[in-house]
Amino acid sequence: MKVKIEDITIFLIFLYALTAVMSITISEIFFIAALICWAVDIIINKKNIKAVFTSPVTLAMVVFAVIHLSSAIFGIDPGNSLRDYRKIYLLLMFFLVMNNLRSDRDIKTFAAMFCAGSGFIGLYAAISVIIQRYINHRPDFRGVSFSGNHMMAGGMLMMGVIAAFGAIAYMMKNKDSNKPLFVLFAVSFVLSAAGLVFTFTRSSWIAALAGVMLIGFNFDKKSVLIMILVLAAGAFFARNTDIVKRASNTMKMGDKTSEMERVHMWNAGLRIIRDNPLKGIGTGNLPEIYPQYKDAQAQEPNAGHLHNNLIQVAVIDGLPGLAAYLWIFTAFWISLYKAVKKEDNIFYKYCLITVFAVNIGFFINGFFEYNLFSSQVALIFWALMGAGYGTIRMSQTSKLTGGIKL
Repeated sequence: MKVKIEDITIFLIFLYALTAVMSITISEIFFIAALICWAVDIIINKKNIKAVFTSPVTLAMVVFAVIHLSSAIFGIDPGNSLRDYRKIYLLLMFFLVMNNLRSDRDIKTFAAMFCAGSGFIGLYAAISVIIQRYINHRPDFRGVSFSGNHMMAGGMLMMGVIAAFGAIAYMMKNKDSNKPLFVLFAVSFVLSAAGLVFTFTRSSWIAALAGVMLIGFNFDKKSVLIMILVLAAGAFFARNTDIVKRASNTMKMGDKTSEMERVHMWNAGLRIIRDNPLKGIGTGNLPEIYPQYKDAQAQEPNAGHLHNNLIQVAVIDGLPGLAAYLWIFTAFWISLYKAVKKEDNIFYKYCLITVFAVNIGFFINGFFEYNLFSSQVALIFWALMGAGYGTIRMSQTSKLTGGIKL
């Protein structure tokens, strides 16, 4: 049987999904290879470029990319900014996945691969922390993946938890009899959640909880109350553990705490925005000027980012860039909400609800971390968004043809 280039592309996307949480190097190799195959497929088969890049968020993404480039050119260090600007290619993941997931089977395979990789890293992170923190007595050790720090691991496992929970909710609602697949998602959820907890990354905990609650609310409103009661009981009985103590310290703003350090960073960021409201300073340039704006009480001498997407984007791209960033997410929310409301097929509906929940989780996580151009985390986000919009296209096609292609 002749292998088509689109089959190679989707196979590479599946390999990306499997390795996405594990390693930025390996997953990016699969991503770039898939991009090349996809580009060749578009050229050879003379596909309609306009159709390929059409989506409810495309215009907002293009405007953001143009503003991001303009700020890089006219920022304080154009050479450095233009080198850093190359990260804009991460947005292509959205279109790659959106155009190459062609069936329900593709979506299920993509989800299974991603959740399997997330569960594996969750197990690795949990075991690492148990060994290092509680056996080798390294009290500051936090769970990580094979690449990246605990913040990145937290952001990735947060999306893994939400994706696995969405799959479980669908299979329970639909009474899906595929037991091996259900077990995979259930195990992935438990292991990803364990790994996420052991990253001790509170913003990712909050984001994951918000996403899971959103899915739970749509699955069964009573389940949300049950989850809240279970969490409250667990927190009570585990109140003396490092995990609960970490959570309880979230709102404590004492000197030399990470919470106060973020406040100092945000204050510095607001001062930079005040001085550069329109064009920003350009991407990648924050370390060059942060010491000039640093709060006197801040502990860190410099900062590569400001632990907040809204402030960071406004700093590097000015207020127009911030407006474009908010436009992207507003377009996401509106189009996903409309798609969920009018979707009758339960499989597509839960796919869209799960993607919506991931989107909300990523946005919430971005209040405390600059995840928009954190390569490994951002690629996963755009891949899951692409899966969501691929689902919308499949749903529209099935309604036109009167059936669902499995």
